[in-house]
Amino acid sequence: MKYRLFLIMATAVVLGSTLSCSQNEVVTNDGDQKDPISFNVNVGTLPAPDVTTRGYTTTSAETGYTFSGGEYMAVGLTHTSGSEVIKQYSVGAGSSGNNALTYQKESDGTTTGYTFDWFSTSENVTIRAWSDGKTTTASTPVADPDGQPFTVETTQTGDVKELLYSPATSYAYTTSAINIPLYHQLARIVVTIVRANTSTPISSVTIGHNSTGNHVPIIGTFAKPTGTGVNYGTWSVTSEATQPTHWGVITPKEETAGSVYSAVVIPGGATEYPANTRLFNITIGSESFAYKIPTGGLTLEAGKQYNYTITVENMGITVTSNITDWNAAVPGTDFTHGDGLALIPKYMKNPLWYVSEYYLNSDFTFNKTASTSQGYLFQWSSAMNLGFTYNTSGYDGYALPSPAKTVSNGEEGVTWHIPTMMEIRSILPGTGNQDNYYSSSWANTPTANTLFTEQPCTFGYNDDTKYGVGNTSNPATPTGTQFKSYWSSYTNGSLLRYAIRFIGTQYCSVWRYQILDHNTTNARLVISAKPIDLIEESDLTALSDKLTEIMGGGYDWTENEVTGCVVRSFYLTGFGSSAQMVAPADGEPYRQGDFWTSTKYNSSRAYFMRYAQVSSVDWLYLHSDVFTRGFSVRLFRDN
Repeated sequence: MKYRLFLIMATAVVLGSTLSCSQNEVVTNDGDQKDPISFNVNVGTLPAPDVTTRGYTTTSAETGYTFSGGEYMAVGLTHTSGSEVIKQYSVGAGSSGNNALTYQKESDGTTTGYTFDWFSTSENVTIRAWSDGKTTTASTPVADPDGQPFTVETTQTGDVKELLYSPATSYAYTTSAINIPLYHQLARIVVTIVRANTSTPISSVTIGHNSTGNHVPIIGTFAKPTGTGVNYGTWSVTSEATQPTHWGVITPKEETAGSVYSAVVIPGGATEYPANTRLFNITIGSESFAYKIPTGGLTLEAGKQYNYTITVENMGITVTSNITDWNAAVPGTDFTHGDGLALIPKYMKNPLWYVSEYYLNSDFTFNKTASTSQGYLFQWSSAMNLGFTYNTSGYDGYALPSPAKTVSNGEEGVTWHIPTMMEIRSILPGTGNQDNYYSSSWANTPTANTLFTEQPCTFGYNDDTKYGVGNTSNPATPTGTQFKSYWSSYTNGSLLRYAIRFIGTQYCSVWRYQILDHNTTNARLVISAKPIDLIEESDLTALSDKLTEIMGGGYDWTENEVTGCVVRSFYLTGFGSSAQMVAPADGEPYRQGDFWTSTKYNSSRAYFMRYAQVSSVDWLYLHSDVFTRGFSVRLFRDN
């Protein structure tokens, strides 16, 4: 939506009887004493939604914003013959309507000049004008915004600075006020948040996100409008790689407490607002959501307002949106952004989503053959030499690609790393340290039908789940976060167990661990995880009822981005006894699967995840083994 602002010329200097003998007295070529040109500002009413960016007043008749009073404004005027002269004015306080302009000073900062005058009743003058709507002290000499950088405020509270500009327009002599429209040269984003099924307050809202590749431009260079009927200028932005200080994060203005937020932003296209950028971010309690720009990027035009209505529910996020002309009184046409019309979806909050779907080959490609007859087994040191760095201090170092690793036949734009023990525990929670391994969630541990506190884990959904709550100072050595879960019982040989887990989101999730086609060439451990509506941890009756439901034959475990269900299969390749090799290996093929983590146990051993059926006993746990064993590698995604 646009506010229609008018710069109306009205009397700014009271002419006394001394005028006839002052140095300002001239006689024009038509024989008339010259007439002064005077100024007013008129602020129009606001269209819905009632967001203001700057100060506003509300009456029973209208909602509009006004200058607060004292704001600097520049007017540039060119007579029929002569060059442009710029003078500075200040805006008087007033209600939405007429705000008197007072002559302030000349463009060079001196105060000995005079307001503009007509030189002839038959002449035309060309006028342009500009203001940032906030600054009360003009620069000396006065700054022409054309060809100059403009900085948006990174904290937009109260009256927000913006660039208001009127293009050069010809006006004929008149004794009446001249209405000069000012046009908003920035774009604006308005976010309206609806919290369904939750009373948790909003902790923060930002435009852009303080992580690599998610900053937004905060400085752009403005070029004035050119051409007949063109009211909006153009913008250029220096790349973040060249000028990182020209990019950042904006805290918007809270228009309505806890629900409506607005921010003026630098206009730009897909170069400035590319796909996958976190355009705005919302924290509700400890839960974070991010709207990601979809494929093709986003174009934000000068003078346009982009309205987003976000409904936040326990089960997910929905977004509707439309564009409003900032100077129009009615909303514009709805617009859509395809797959971008969702904040981080449910499946991306699922720890299992961060696991690659396929094994890693020796040439750093994914092996997409769904069988244990294919695959590659790495010694631990060989896996680490694929180009990863890892933390060698402590038992739970965190490995990240250095440089970032992509897989040639993987998902475009995704980088990967070998998971840590803490990350493995996000999909297979541990019960404690027992003789150098972590027994986990299979052979009757954890105890069935009892609320269980898991060992700390990490996964990449947000900073708290990736590094540990509050651990932002040293993310290279995460502390992890403890979550809770509720488990079904397990009968040895059944190869099937269920859990309800509370992991880092406003909803909890249900999990199924199942061995299929055991002891065949297609043997695999299948882990399925799906978000569900929140169940209170203390409500053991509801937990028991939900467990009965998910164990039923009719429960839907189908992988689905809408429901957020994720399924990953871990084929049982066995292990190499002393060397890396192509699977199946010499150690328990089709009855055992081992998967390296990047976490060292000591100078000769590292942790790994294992399924095995040994002496007719089922095991699913974290263990440690010597570096020279040949195990499979399943990568976790960085982004």
